[in-house]
Amino acid sequence: MAYKCKIYHIYKINKKIDPILFRCSLRNYGYMWIHFLQYRHDKSAKVVICKNNTRIVGWGLRYKFKTNRKIKYSVMFYVRKTHRRKGIGTRIYKKLTFKLPKSKIEVYPDSSNKQFFKKVVDNKSK
Repeated sequence: MAYKCKIYHIYKINKKIDPILFRCSLRNYGYMWIHFLQYRHDKSAKVVICKNNTRIVGWGLRYKFKTNRKIKYSVMFYVRKTHRRKGIGTRIYKKLTFKLPKSKIEVYPDSSNKQFFKKVVDNKSK
């Protein structure tokens, strides 16, 4: 199956993409819509949508924040359970963190797939 992952700058998103992002927030697919609205005017914020034909199989969001006078980037992403273990999460992560120094990336693991998040954090520290 061919998965297409496309990255968008949030502030440039048009009306065609808005409904796609809204669908990402329904049921257990995450709270992307809340973060999307919060960072909509942030020029450094980016979103990745991964599709299998017309169905969304994963999404990711990156935004900048300050902590102790340091600038960091928060990265969050979700892949549907039926499409996990196929490299989609890794592709989303790589698109969101491309050209960012690894020391500035913050990933917050959730409890649903600790093994994957451990891999991401381990790779980040290398």
